[in-house]
Amino acid sequence: MVGNGTLVVILGFAMAFAFAGRYWNKEATQGVETASAYYGQANVYNVACAGANIGCDSLFVNTATTNLDLKGKLASGSYEVKVTPMVVGSGSGCVLRSIGTYSDAAADYTDEVDVVLTMRQYSQWQFYSNDENGIWWTTGDVVTGPLYTNDVLNISGKPVFNGQVRTGGGVVYDPNGNNKPKFLGGLVTGGPNNMMASVLPTANAAGPNATFTNPNTDPSSTYDLYMTFGSDASGGNVTYYTTGKHDSSYTETYQTFWGTIRTRTVTVTVTSTTPSQTVPLSTFAPNGVVAVVNGDAHVQGTLQGKLTVVSQQGNCGSSNSGNVLIDADVKYYTDPTKNASTDMLGLVADNNVRLTGTQQDATIQGAIYAKNGSFTYQGYDKNGPYDKINLYGSVANNIRGPVGTFTTDANGNAVIKTGYHKNYVYDPRLATSAPPSFPYTGNFGIVTWHEETPKIVYH
Repeated sequence: MVGNGTLVVILGFAMAFAFAGRYWNKEATQGVETASAYYGQANVYNVACAGANIGCDSLFVNTATTNLDLKGKLASGSYEVKVTPMVVGSGSGCVLRSIGTYSDAAADYTDEVDVVLTMRQYSQWQFYSNDENGIWWTTGDVVTGPLYTNDVLNISGKPVFNGQVRTGGGVVYDPNGNNKPKFLGGLVTGGPNNMMASVLPTANAAGPNATFTNPNTDPSSTYDLYMTFGSDASGGNVTYYTTGKHDSSYTETYQTFWGTIRTRTVTVTVTSTTPSQTVPLSTFAPNGVVAVVNGDAHVQGTLQGKLTVVSQQGNCGSSNSGNVLIDADVKYYTDPTKNASTDMLGLVADNNVRLTGTQQDATIQGAIYAKNGSFTYQGYDKNGPYDKINLYGSVANNIRGPVGTFTTDANGNAVIKTGYHKNYVYDPRLATSAPPSFPYTGNFGIVTWHEETPKIVYH
């Protein structure tokens, strides 16, 4: 027989189980809703990211498609991708926006991914070459920054690479060398990536007042623009002058020993030099670009501001035009290795960018681009040995040029004979910016990728 106490206990348990049942039922329902919401958020996130990737791929394939408008369905959701052109720094870019949507019985989900892309420039690498020209990286050479070559990488001794090295043809080691290179940023083999067909900034980019054109079209003529940066205490001025040589012929009448009157052609070399002028950089190159056509450009000094020096071959002989010559150290007024700096120099040549000085240590701060030729030291096989070329910036050359020679000693160590070792350090500003009108690769690169938090609207 059940007593009152027992009945109370039974009722208490019944009520407890009833409340627990409601709690467990509520928890189960919330668990299902949470799982459903998590799935919906994850799904719409994936849809938005997939749309962004599809849009980026379309831009990489066709860089001219800056009015991209894509729509599609994926994983029971939809994406819409739009591109808005924009100007970034000295070049062109765009903002790609991908909006993903997804709905289930409980809610509507949206997510957004924004991607900023810019047209990549050749300053994105510390060192770039299509053809290594059989030149070796040797003991004493240090490269800090990304290196890319479509060719084989020739190693002798113990060069140090502090950034990722990518080579299209693998690595070849000196058979007589004690080869212990350091690839501290990793070594990747793969390619090719032939991109030196980029068009140089033209005289149009410089403007008529900053374009110096050889008045003589004779291929044997020479024409040189000499520039010294920072010719006053502020560093903001440029001192410049031009000099040209060309052959001039005339007909001369003369009488022979026997009294016969004859004519002959006489050729003389005519030299002309303009007076030296000192002007502010903004006056010298209002658009940030100075161009030499059918001639060579010479640079030295300390630059305050942003400038790209362009040398175009034109219709003169390749040996007499289309080169940029570094006659002495080229530095920034505000050293970017020590302080925030807006100074930036581009040296752009149809043919070669050549160091001509003979100082023990050479300093170059700037981004170098040699479209058809090389970055090289003019006296690489005759002068020295010197210490180092301390280059802070970037080098992109079609064919790698020599800056020195070396020999391998009895222990297999590479020892410099003439010229310089290399100390090339990447200017990290060049990853997202570049000197005015610096040559483009023709490919987009992603600068930022921003993902919003998925949004939920319950029915």
